Amino acid sequence: MGAKGQISSVPRKPITCRSRPIADVARATFEAPCLVFAYALTVLVPFNRRALAPTDLEAWREQWRTLRARLQTRLLQCRLRRNPGKYLTELEGRLLRLDLPP
Repeated sequence: MGAKGQISSVPRKPITCRSRPIADVARATFEAPCLVFAYALTVLVPFNRRALAPTDLEAWREQWRTLRARLQTRLLQCRLRRNPGKYLTELEGRLLRLDLPP
């Protein structure tokens, strides 16, 4: 845990395929109320690590695998839209390197 009221003291970098970041004003407009709400909730309802831990680890891992697969798909789609020639060339190169059985 980071400082009081923070989950982590390390600033997070959002996973995105945007070529330009969202304006700071728009981000602050959205994030500020969320941070205030989260802080108030943690002060009013204290919790510990055990309360945050998933109860069914296998279900949690499966959900995480699904989310990562969806993120990877979105990332590849974004790369294709951004620079189709480069993406298709890389894809073709990877396909040509595959060892296929005779």
